[in-house]
Amino acid sequence: MAETTTPVDSNIKSQEPLTSEGSLLRRYFGEVITSLLLLIMAVNLFTQLGRKSITNDEVVHIPAGYRYLTNGDFRINPEHPPLAKMWAAVPLLRINPKLEPLADQTAPFEPLSISTSVKFWQTNVGRFTQISYWARVPMVILSLLLGVLIFVLGRQLFGARAAVIAVFLFSTEPTMLAHGTIVHTDMPAALASVLFVIGLFAYLRSPSLLRAVGLGLATGIALVTKFSLLVVVPVFVAALAWTLLRKRTSQPSWRPVALQAMVSIVAALLMLNAAYRFQGSQLAEPDKQWITERSSVVGPTLTSLATKRLGVVPAYYQFGLYAVAWHNAVGHPTSLLGEYNARGWWYYFPVVFALKTSLPFLLLSIVGVCWCVWMIVVRRQLVYLGVLAPVIIYFAISSTSHINIGVRHLAPVFPFLFLIGGALCDRLLQSDTRRIGSVLGIVLFVWIAFVSIRTYPDYLSYANPLVLGRENWQVMSDSNVEWGADVGALAKYLKEHGETRVQAALLGGWVTLELYEVQYVNAFSTEVVPRTKYVAIGASFLNGSTVPAGLPGKNGFLTDDERVRFFEKYRQEVPVARFGNSINLYLTKD
Repeated sequence: MAETTTPVDSNIKSQEPLTSEGSLLRRYFGEVITSLLLLIMAVNLFTQLGRKSITNDEVVHIPAGYRYLTNGDFRINPEHPPLAKMWAAVPLLRINPKLEPLADQTAPFEPLSISTSVKFWQTNVGRFTQISYWARVPMVILSLLLGVLIFVLGRQLFGARAAVIAVFLFSTEPTMLAHGTIVHTDMPAALASVLFVIGLFAYLRSPSLLRAVGLGLATGIALVTKFSLLVVVPVFVAALAWTLLRKRTSQPSWRPVALQAMVSIVAALLMLNAAYRFQGSQLAEPDKQWITERSSVVGPTLTSLATKRLGVVPAYYQFGLYAVAWHNAVGHPTSLLGEYNARGWWYYFPVVFALKTSLPFLLLSIVGVCWCVWMIVVRRQLVYLGVLAPVIIYFAISSTSHINIGVRHLAPVFPFLFLIGGALCDRLLQSDTRRIGSVLGIVLFVWIAFVSIRTYPDYLSYANPLVLGRENWQVMSDSNVEWGADVGALAKYLKEHGETRVQAALLGGWVTLELYEVQYVNAFSTEVVPRTKYVAIGASFLNGSTVPAGLPGKNGFLTDDERVRFFEKYRQEVPVARFGNSINLYLTKD
């Protein structure tokens, strides 16, 4: 193993008494610096809670999580696993918001999820701010825990200094700061990925019954955090099989290892079923019908798997996987670099990663990945494969996705890039390159800190200078540029200017604006309504990709070209006000 895998303070600890105050400080220097970095990050995230509204998806995720905890109803929002939503809803058990019965139990899950969630917020309108704030607090805690795990894994693989640098990169990167408060599966998926790798390394290094249980639980947590993390299953199975084969050839008795494998699988299945509250294998009739109606799109094989009850797998886990497969099959309207379609592009995620990450981190990631490849191929340092493989695998899987709606879907990749960046910077700070590494390190860290401070608190809509002077909505759409986080700021501005109505096209605002006591007049409505002074257009609608299909046009319905140019008359206009670089407010045009 390379020298970078040895903790940087090992020599210090061997030379000085551990009881000395100086040696204790030096021994735990990495932990102290990491704690300070995460404390600063915590202040950043908690101050965002009072400044940013809940996003479009949180409108559904928060009520869904609360419903899971209180009555075990997983029909709401099944296209995302329940664990992160349930975690976010824990503080709501003390707040005890009112929960209405399902709006229409005969409806399919999609309209049922929307109508039930809207009813939840309308019923608890007086407690909207309190509920949304406390539902996000657990997500902040989870994000800080992710920072701790990055340090733990980084120290284990590359030493304390590399781990601290990785945590610095994590705590200052706009994408992490943007999603560190949001009730969704993205940041939890990043945490689950790191947790799985820690469990995997621990078991492979020294197999034991306890570590087998840990690996199984980590696998189960990944499965109930994000459906795309199903990718951990073949890795999990391969690790158990390899350990079993290795022990079988090297030891007379392989039965203890076989027992470990079985216990690990049971632990994973227990975690999977526990998240669904050990519910049986029954789907509601409307959801069975929903599957049948979409079999021609998804295909008979997946349809058969979704309808066949496996017993050990919760029915709504299978259903959620099917819902994601259907969504991926039909695609999702999106835009990239001025192009539009519903199927996306294989290069979508590399491009949005290049545009949405800070330039210093982007450069460090590119150089770091190349360096990792060199260390693996030329230096035969396979430890680097442990952080490079997740990046390659997840990027490869993302290239097949037709749901191209945000860099946030790459969240599980980020921690491993932070670790790669930390390891590279640590290598540059070693004796043979210390002088050059120190200069580069200072420039890099100051640059990164500057970007983070300058962007606060508008991390969600951040785009780096590679957009080449264009507005963010001109090159990207959806949650990359707008997700409803600035609806509260819009509402405050309107009320300060005596307006309680606004014509609008906003992600999330279709529900949340009225919770701020401002009437949302749908910009796409065909009804004749009194004119409003202003029109508020979200960046994604200004882009055009999220303008709904099926709107009336001159010859029936709008064509795709007419749909994406729906707000074209506003694109060259200077807005009266702009909120978070995600919502533009204009004077209404005839």
